[in-house]
Order: sequence, then structure tokens, then C-alpha cells
Amino acid sequence: EAKDNGQALALTVFDISGFGLINDSLRHHAGDLLLQLVAERLKNAIRDSNALCRLAGDRVAVTMTEASPQVGMLLQETLAYAFEEPFQIQGQELRVATVAGLAQSPEDGVAAEALLQHAQTALDHAKKSGERYLRHDPNMSARASERLSLTNRLRTAVADRRFELHYQPKLAVQTGDVDGVEALLRWPDRANPVSPGVIVPMLESLGLIDDVGGWVILHALGDTG
Repeated sequence: EAKDNGQALALTVFDISGFGLINDSLRHHAGDLLLQLVAERLKNAIRDSNALCRLAGDRVAVTMTEASPQVGMLLQETLAYAFEEPFQIQGQELRVATVAGLAQSPEDGVAAEALLQHAQTALDHAKKSGERYLRHDPNMSARASERLSLTNRLRTAVADRRFELHYQPKLAVQTGDVDGVEALLRWPDRANPVSPGVIVPMLESLGLIDDVGGWVILHALGDTG
């Protein structure tokens, strides 16, 4: 409708920090109630909101038509003040914080799918950077696309064992003689050389570090044999 009427549309996706812990400790009914209260507080705080809905898990989306360029400032003020008061859940006071990502038409697209994707990309970047709010910019999507490509190539490399071990000698301090070697993992990625400082954290986050660690041990033993 906003597209047909030529109106600017702002789409914001909110994430509730610590929602998983609340679900685990107070059970899902308390989590659902918290989401309802959060949504109500957001709707009251953002008076120009047109629609509010729950996305998967702990994410809530809010749309605003006829959004002004100052919508980002409004969101920052909302996040700063809307959650000062605690929520009352099952006789307990719960203080929660939210993180938000914003996308706005027509700069970030006019299709609903594009705006939602860009808003969630901005939210993910806000969570990683520790910000409470970020507006989407094209570089975010480019970095997300690059990381997805890198992740897929790394998974393929693990499956096909496309790694190499480089050996660095270790010298005894007293004599200066070589008394061992250190095995260094290298990934000769054809698309772009990747630093071990990037590879190892990614393997850990993907749950692949043990698999690769086992390969390193077996390969090193084979080289020494």
C-alpha cells in the first residue's frame, strides 16, 4: 500500500536481549507474555507505527508509513526510554533491552521482502557491534554476502580436506638447536587467501573445529612417519 501511494516506509526489526535465558528459566509461557508486553510498549512508544508483528523467535517487526528522515532518532529515543521500567512477569521484575535494525524505502528497496532482509541485516550488525540501533547501508549486505560465500567455501574445504600444514621449526633457547616443529593450518582458498585468524574462529562458530583438529593430528602424524 505504501508503495502504491508513493509513501516512504520504515521497517524496524527489534530483538529482545536475553530472551532465550528468560524462556529457559521461566518457561515459554513467560516468554510469550513478555513478547506481548514488549510489543504493546513499542506500539505505545512509536505512535506513528502502522503495523506490528512477531517474527520468528524473539524478533518483533514494526512498520511506519510516511516515515521522516528523523525516524532513526525516534528509534534511538524509543530504545533509550521505552524499557526503563521493568516488566512484571510471574511475580518477578524483569528488565530487558532491545536491539534494532532499520531499513527505509525507497533507499533500501520498495519490496517488503527486501526491506525485511535489510532490516534484519542491520539488526545482526547492531548485535555484533554492541550498538542498540543501526540503520541499513549497502556495505552491510555486501559483507553479509561475502561471509555467506566464505562460510560455504569453508564447509566445502572441511568436507574435501582442502587444507595444508606448514611446519615452523622451534628452537631450544639454550642451544639454538631445532627441538621440534609447530604445525600451522593453512587454507589455500582459490577465491581469496584467508588468514588463520579468520579461519579458526569461523571453524569454532560453525562447530567444525574438532573435525579439522582431528585431521591436523592425523596429517601431522603421517608427515612425521
